[in-house]
Amino acid sequence: MYPVFENIRLSRSSQHILFWVVWVVSFTYIKSIGYGLSFYIDWLLYYILTLPIFIAHTYIIAYWLVPRYFLTKKYIIAFLIFSGLLYGFSVVELICSNDFIFKYLSTEVQPEENYLDFKNVIISGIGNHYIIILFLSIKVLKSWYAAENERNELQVQTIESEMELIKNQLQPRFLLNVMNYLEEMALEKSEKTPEMIIRISNLMNSIMLERVSDRITLSKELNLIESFIDIQKMVQNLGMITQVARSGDLESRKIPALFFFPLVEKIMKLFTYSEVGNDFRILAKNEHNYLLFLTSFYYYSGDPYSKLEDEFDKLRKRLEYYYGDQCSFDYNYSNSWVELTIEIFKQ
Repeated sequence: MYPVFENIRLSRSSQHILFWVVWVVSFTYIKSIGYGLSFYIDWLLYYILTLPIFIAHTYIIAYWLVPRYFLTKKYIIAFLIFSGLLYGFSVVELICSNDFIFKYLSTEVQPEENYLDFKNVIISGIGNHYIIILFLSIKVLKSWYAAENERNELQVQTIESEMELIKNQLQPRFLLNVMNYLEEMALEKSEKTPEMIIRISNLMNSIMLERVSDRITLSKELNLIESFIDIQKMVQNLGMITQVARSGDLESRKIPALFFFPLVEKIMKLFTYSEVGNDFRILAKNEHNYLLFLTSFYYYSGDPYSKLEDEFDKLRKRLEYYYGDQCSFDYNYSNSWVELTIEIFKQ
């Protein structure tokens, strides 16, 4: 295939045909508006007969000159070739128009005198470049739109992969952590060891069941969170105040499985290294087409926000993916306090 046309896919042929048909019809009308029928016929004939010239000129620039020279930053060569093409195709178009179309076939449009004068050739050539500008503009717009769609699809795939990775990592990571504590409790012959084994077993079974689901009720998600917090407090002997408050019908509200759980796990991980008491509270409220999830906590062993910033960003991206503009994500923080507010305005 010729290099000029090698970048044009067969599947896009209909789009190119439509573009040139619209161009011929539109400019025939523009040139003939206000005149009689014979003018319409003359200009339609002109645009049909000169169409191969415009097509060749446009495609050479769009699919050869621009990618080979302009986009590779060979601007001087690109300008020289562009100028040569402008002059050459302008001469061909003027000869075709004046010595054939207007002279022998036209009854209304008269040939120009001295039409091959240098100034006239340049003016005519520049005037004909509106079609190239329009073609390139549409091409750039389509490329941008395709790139934007590809970027959005890649972002969606990234978030979906991230969610799947979170689900796959959650169980072994949690299990590894608690097994260390269970070993210590067993070595110390703690009375809480049997109870802890049962609690962990129940939580792991629940996580295994829910992680394969696309969506679960908010009530189930909160049950998992509460069980996880209780286990963490027992195995780590955390001196902290916790509260998971519920309001409204949480059974009717479904959310992506394990949506808030990773955030709670990261927060609890902070408390693992804290030597003083902490305060951790969650409020989940569901009303008609409105969900509020609010979590706040005090952390006295450093800057909590810097340790959770990455998790906040992941959660925000997941919210945007699942709910788009039907949600809000906001947080406030100080040196030892963080409050995160999530609102979803979609059932």
